[in-house]
Amino acid sequence: MKWCRLTGRGELHRALRVCDLATDRSQALPSEPASDHWAPQNVHYVLLVGDGESGGAVGRPFRVLKTNLVLTKHNSPLRRLQIQIFSSELGAWGPLTEIPTPNLHGRGSSRHANPLVVGDVVHWLCLTHTGSYVLMLRVGAARVTVTTLPASFPRAAAVPHTRPGSSSHVRSSYLLATTSAGGSPIVLVADDERISAWPQSTLTKIWKQQPWVVIEKEAILRFDDKVGERLERTTARVELECFAERSGAVLFRISKCGFFWLDLQSMKIVRRFPNPRSERTKVPCSYEMCLSSWVPTFSRGTL
Repeated sequence: MKWCRLTGRGELHRALRVCDLATDRSQALPSEPASDHWAPQNVHYVLLVGDGESGGAVGRPFRVLKTNLVLTKHNSPLRRLQIQIFSSELGAWGPLTEIPTPNLHGRGSSRHANPLVVGDVVHWLCLTHTGSYVLMLRVGAARVTVTTLPASFPRAAAVPHTRPGSSSHVRSSYLLATTSAGGSPIVLVADDERISAWPQSTLTKIWKQQPWVVIEKEAILRFDDKVGERLERTTARVELECFAERSGAVLFRISKCGFFWLDLQSMKIVRRFPNPRSERTKVPCSYEMCLSSWVPTFSRGTL
């Protein structure tokens, strides 16, 4: 089950809707409580799906987590993560909660990549003008842990005011993933040469100083002769799109070459979708379901 944000003409028509892609059912959320504390450009939403069948129109219970990361120019208690949660079982938004993030440094923020949800824990990658961080929010406990990525972590050119001598010229795409279902988080980084993974120690929670290589660009070229010919003629970059938690597959795209599924366990490409003409008009997202609980419905017209 995924959520999508529907935008109409003007801000007054903006609404949130949770959709079940398997059944095509959806549920519109009630209006969010008005607040002067939220900066619209910094607001992000995360869908948390529970078990059972009592969640309302879409079938399963769910929560929508609304977040806003607030950073100030100086180290102060004002650095905080604001959260607000909608519950499908209660049918209402909860109160605004502010959680201090004292270990996060730098003014402004640039959160890259989709959030990673592992159970009741949500991870974000955050790049400020001075450092690279991973935020881990335990939703039930309303507690945030901030870990710092090493100085050698590549930073995209889009991050302003990077430190002198940093790799600000590197064009990078980021994605959070796990080493296995429910396992430790890793940060995937794609550049012009390869896709790499930055792991975290399970004991100390310290990020490793160097990544391990997931796949080289040459291996992508060898997967399909047509892809190799296109990549050799262009400087197309790899864009990491989304991570499928259960299967451990990563979806990425290459301009004019289509989409690719990469298996993290084997570190090999397992499938390619050559759809270069319409790839810019589509928004890819991973959707996984347990087939043991899926009962297909056949009609006379499908036989």
